[in-house]
Amino acid sequence: MRRTWSVLACFVPLLAGGAWYVLTADWTLPILRFEFAWNAETARHLTTGREDDYRTALHADFAFLAGYAVTIAALCLLAARRERGRGVRWLGAAAGVLAALLDVVENLLLLDGLTALHRDTAGDLTFRGAALAAAAKFALVIPAGIIALGAASSAASRTRR
Repeated sequence: MRRTWSVLACFVPLLAGGAWYVLTADWTLPILRFEFAWNAETARHLTTGREDDYRTALHADFAFLAGYAVTIAALCLLAARRERGRGVRWLGAAAGVLAALLDVVENLLLLDGLTALHRDTAGDLTFRGAALAAAAKFALVIPAGIIALGAASSAASRTRR
């Protein structure tokens, strides 16, 4: 039973970061389209008149990305204490943390891009960099999340034996 509570406790950072995002940001924004704008013209089209909403969402995303990084790492490391699948779980923890770092880079580039759009000095390079960081983030966070969920299932099922 204690192991189940440990697994559930690993989800607290994700839930807290997600709750913060929902409570402080407009979660209906097409943020994914903004992450993959690729150029200033598309970003300008998406954000015109809502620059502050996007800025708030990007700031709130810092809490969410910290939450998913801690949750993924905690679940993977909790399960990595056992022999079977240890290497994959360490890899999952590292991928989750690296995805969060790429998310930070993406957010900083997008915040910089928003400022440049406001000053009418935005170039495409900032938005291309943000899109590349977003693509790399998703390429890491999706398998890391799958590994973490498998680790959670494995850790929780050991308590039932």
